[in-house]
Amino acid sequence: AAAPPSVAGSAALLSELEAIRTQLREVAASASQHSTAALPPPAAAVGMELLAVHDELSALRLQVSGMSALLSSQQALLVSQQAALAQLTDALGGGGVSARSARG
Repeated sequence: AAAPPSVAGSAALLSELEAIRTQLREVAASASQHSTAALPPPAAAVGMELLAVHDELSALRLQVSGMSALLSSQQALLVSQQAALAQLTDALGGGGVSARSARG
C-alpha cells in the first residue's frame, strides 16, 4: 500500500532537510579547519549564522519526524476503524450477504 501524500511529503521534506544538514556540516567542517580568529568579521558572522541555521534545521527535522510518526499512527488507527466499520456494516446486513456488496 502506498503511503498517503502527507506521509510521502513528510518523507521528502526529511530527505531534503537531511541534504541541507549534510551541506551545512561540510561547510562547518571546512570552516573549522581554519581559525575563526583569522577570518574577517563578516565571514565569522556568516559561520555563526550557518551554525544557528543548522541548529534550527535539526529542530525542524525532529518536528517533521514526530509529525511523520503521528501521521503513521493516525493512518493505522483509520485503517482499524475502517475494518471495524466494515465488520459492523456486514453484521447489520445479515443473511450472509455483505451490506457493502449489496450496495455496490
